[in-house]
Amino acid sequence: MELELHYVNKIKEAKIKLNGLTVIAGANSSGKSTVGRTLYTVVKSIANTKRVDNNMNRQFMQKHIESFYSRLSGLKVVNKAEMFQDMPHSPLQFISQLESAKDKKNYLSEIRKQISSAKGIVPRQKKLLEDDLNNLEICIENKDNPAAGLKTELQYLIESEFLNSFCSSTIESANTSVGLKFEGVQGIFFSTKDRVVNKVESSEKEFFSFIDDATYIESPLYIHLADAIIRAQTWRETEGQHSVLYRPMIPSHIKDMVEKIVVAARYSDNKGVGASLNMNDITGGQLTYDSSTYQLVYKEGDYSYKTINVASGVKSLSIVQLLEDAKIIGPNSILIWDEPENHLHPEWQIEFAKKMVDLAMNGVPILVTTHSPYFLQAIRTYSISGGMEDYVNFYTPVEDDNHLETIVDVTDDLTSVFATLAEPMNKIMDIN
Repeated sequence: MELELHYVNKIKEAKIKLNGLTVIAGANSSGKSTVGRTLYTVVKSIANTKRVDNNMNRQFMQKHIESFYSRLSGLKVVNKAEMFQDMPHSPLQFISQLESAKDKKNYLSEIRKQISSAKGIVPRQKKLLEDDLNNLEICIENKDNPAAGLKTELQYLIESEFLNSFCSSTIESANTSVGLKFEGVQGIFFSTKDRVVNKVESSEKEFFSFIDDATYIESPLYIHLADAIIRAQTWRETEGQHSVLYRPMIPSHIKDMVEKIVVAARYSDNKGVGASLNMNDITGGQLTYDSSTYQLVYKEGDYSYKTINVASGVKSLSIVQLLEDAKIIGPNSILIWDEPENHLHPEWQIEFAKKMVDLAMNGVPILVTTHSPYFLQAIRTYSISGGMEDYVNFYTPVEDDNHLETIVDVTDDLTSVFATLAEPMNKIMDIN
């Protein structure tokens, strides 16, 4: 696979191979995380689209129709019955007429005209009614066209992961686009304008089969906040909600990661390929689920500890073991990890790098970002000793005069990367 980015956030251009283990190394705030979140957005959008079947689509349609009629019933206008006399009298009648219409878009267009021409409706109420009809039209497009469904999912994930910062803001004429290729053939391509996905192209064969899921890990610290995170909501879950109860909004990848870890700890007791990683040989224990307290705990021998009292490095290593044992990551489910060394002693950074190479050798596609020379060198060393060097690629961001980054392939020569990472140490060593 190959991921291409053009003018995404700080990234001016990137062409990144994903053939086994991919490492992006560089300084902070250089766009490394943007690559990982973009890959997660694309893969997760495809996975979500494949899971939206006709029954679920009908549920979405019904939800928007019921919302539309709820708003209609709440309107305080004179001659409402006369104003909407051509409107179906109930949600069920609306659904029946819509499904039997030869041209469903034209049917909705006629309803939209009635709303648009109605007098005495507050602009906000009219806009909400139009939004319900627009969402209903999206559902119809999704049912008949998988690419339309993908467009919807991409929009939700972009909003969730980037919060209006997806397009490069320093170049007004920049054309933001993302592509994912498979063996040189364009499988998925989309572009955005004014933060809205305006074009989606997909090759149907790859669209439905190339990969099943993505797991993005930003920090192991989230697992001791598991209960709060699961109760929080993502961007998509906020749609149409008017609850008086405040629920914080979090990026999709955080909730996705925590839900997977909780499910893996609670329900999975099989030991597959992951058992060969032997993470507990390093940590001395493992993450598990305590059914009496309904919480994740760390078990070491006969003792159990709350995850908040467990070292961050132990959490990191335990998460990898748990996800692999439960087969949440595997050949068809990519693992994306943002700067795993942040919570690891240099010795454990080297051990963690070895486990990443082991996972890649077992067929797990992996993308990691790093600013640690220990981790970088360990990846290179273990990939060579394991015969994986042909399937490990290294990249680094290079900044231009507009403060945009081009992701450069440095697989054949890591000298410049090590020089950049070593520069802070050289400065303090020469302080006298």
